[in-house]
Amino acid sequence: MRRGLILAAALFALTACGGGGDGGAAAPTSADEQAFLDATAKHLCTVQSTVYDDAAELSAAYDAAPDVPGVPAATVSTLAKRLTTDPAFSQRLLQEVRTTCG
Repeated sequence: MRRGLILAAALFALTACGGGGDGGAAAPTSADEQAFLDATAKHLCTVQSTVYDDAAELSAAYDAAPDVPGVPAATVSTLAKRLTTDPAFSQRLLQEVRTTCG
């Protein structure tokens, strides 16, 4: 239950810092999607397993967007927003987090 709440908060934070429109970016490819899911899951696992001195540091860690090598920033923003609008995509991230975090 706690992990689910943490993930929900993290998803909100990631989508909140997604920025404006997609800037005319091309539709994400399946490779872009998987790279985003992998990087986001690793980011969330790292934040979840790190001990922070205070809540502000924890919040800042969740707010930090993960680095997704090879995927344009506009595409990352589009995919982050999609986490709140596409339940199947959100479930894919949840499964990736379960797999990555153990």
